[in-house]
Amino acid sequence: AAIIAGAMAGEPLALRIDGLRALTNLAVDTANMQPMWRNEAVRATIVAGATVGEPAAIRTYALRALANVAVDAANKQPMWRDEAVRVAIIAGATVGKPLALRTQAIRALVNLTRDAANKQPMWRDEAVRAAIIAGAMAGEPLALRIDGLRALTNLAVDTANMQPMWRNEAVRATIVAGATVGE
Repeated sequence: AAIIAGAMAGEPLALRIDGLRALTNLAVDTANMQPMWRNEAVRATIVAGATVGEPAAIRTYALRALANVAVDAANKQPMWRDEAVRVAIIAGATVGKPLALRTQAIRALVNLTRDAANKQPMWRDEAVRAAIIAGAMAGEPLALRIDGLRALTNLAVDTANMQPMWRNEAVRATIVAGATVGE
């Protein structure tokens, strides 16, 4: 309760950062991932921290917590279906956001793309597709490119995504560039 209270909106920035940092660390433990996602107060605190309008440091830790919780297979579909989570992650993953924030958002997308039921709707979502492709492009920091390519790789496993992905020039160019020697 103390961690959640510290991470809530209205508290001093340093306290909120430490509260979200603690939640992020707790979400690394696989035994905590499902209970944290199912806990309404924890979920609301993390999602509120990840929303547009929050300070970048708050959003970064909240997105990292979401990325950590999204590792658990049972959390992936409910997280993708949660509109507030989806909006916060997509907004964080867009070009022009601070690198640390964007990296955590793309990492959350990578984890969500690992679920079979999420692959088609995530590929069909224009904003997700744009964020992942942009992150994977040459010229982006290596960690971001790797995560972007991982997300594309995960999405390419679904047979319904294969042809549309191959027909997408940006996807094709990004994948080929990533597979090229010297890149």
